[in-house]
Amino acid sequence: MNYRFKSLAFLSPFILAACAASGPERIGAENPTVSYSYHYGDEEETRQEAAKYCYENYNRAARLVEDVRRDNGGVMTFDCVIP
Repeated sequence: MNYRFKSLAFLSPFILAACAASGPERIGAENPTVSYSYHYGDEEETRQEAAKYCYENYNRAARLVEDVRRDNGGVMTFDCVIP
């Protein structure tokens, strides 16, 4: 086996892990509410994603209504409200 391919095979699990842990993920949206799962440390990015979603879809601001903490992160739910 070529050395280059051995290196790629060794790094593959690390690359996949890095991709899997990247930022908040929208898990639900119901007019005008949106929910995101996130990892600890991504709270601010989650708020920004919600603000972007509410602005682009409803021309409204995002207001946090629930933050359910879990082992390595949580779920934030936002209402899209008129500022």
